[in-house]
Amino acid sequence: MPKRSGGKKKLIIAISIVFGLLVLYFPGGYAAGLIILQTIFGRRFDNDAYAQARQIILKGGQDYPSLQNSEDVYFFSGENKLSGHLSKTTDSKGTIVVVHGINGSSQDDTSALQDYFLNRGYDIFAFDLTACGDSEGDGVKGLYQSALDVKSAIEYLSSRGEMDLSNLAFVGYSWGAYAVSASLELELKAMPKAVCAISGFADPKTTMMASARKYVGLLADATKPQFEWAMSTRCGEYASLSALSGIKNHPNVDWTVVHGDQDETVRLETSLYQKAKDSELDVHEYLREGYAHLGVWRTKEANETFNQAMDYYKSIEKHKNAFELLQEYVQSNGIKEKASRLDQAFMDQLESNIASSFGK
Repeated sequence: MPKRSGGKKKLIIAISIVFGLLVLYFPGGYAAGLIILQTIFGRRFDNDAYAQARQIILKGGQDYPSLQNSEDVYFFSGENKLSGHLSKTTDSKGTIVVVHGINGSSQDDTSALQDYFLNRGYDIFAFDLTACGDSEGDGVKGLYQSALDVKSAIEYLSSRGEMDLSNLAFVGYSWGAYAVSASLELELKAMPKAVCAISGFADPKTTMMASARKYVGLLADATKPQFEWAMSTRCGEYASLSALSGIKNHPNVDWTVVHGDQDETVRLETSLYQKAKDSELDVHEYLREGYAHLGVWRTKEANETFNQAMDYYKSIEKHKNAFELLQEYVQSNGIKEKASRLDQAFMDQLESNIASSFGK
């Protein structure tokens, strides 16, 4: 009897220890997840040093004459006033909404896309997402915010009586690619006939977990339930808003999905491109061989020039006048024009897809 009593006591102690660890493990992981999400999203996205360097190296909105006569506009997304610009052409073929990526703005290198489509006869609407560029916001709750911003942008365009949205297309890059795709799961005032998603991710949870693995390895998988719990708490009903579902649930939209096979920011296995391919969805697929996350629409030679200039910046980034030195380097070597050259044949394919959808 004494032995049994001792064994039972040890079992109770062991169970108590395990239970205590679990109590610490789940709430602790949950609390850590909330802290991580606040660190990532509870800030503005316009003060990243590499993003600022990129804006010096590449052509932006101010470098394209076609965009200089754009109308500056403002509209609300939730409590934040967002800033945008509308560029109109004569005898418009339709309207294209262009959405930038994280740490970017409507004036960054996605201006090359705006210029291209504007010169081919489309009205262009581009805007700064919440907490980016000239838009308000001290941060966002989660990645889903970009999709809500697209919804608000369409509500604004619909409120303008002169806008014909019968031929409407979305073009988004990175965070913007997710935005234009996932926004179709919301109630939009006007539906696009075509969507082009460039370097986008399929859904926030998968993407956030993939990013976590890069920093903490297997610990990310060990705390996955708590992290997803934290995401659900922070993001509420929009925690699972999916770009892939946008494609699946709207087969009448003409979809174009583009990704670089060397993308380390949105890895191919978590990309919208791969998920759409695995799901055997009816989309135009373009896997850009030898391309990373940036510059999927540029020539390879342009990206080589960009990478050289960025390597130069990295070598001087700790200098107190790093941006001034980079500016001098870019100007003296004619970098901006060389690094911004579009792959015309590729862009013509994207435009052809949109034009075909408008003709339906």
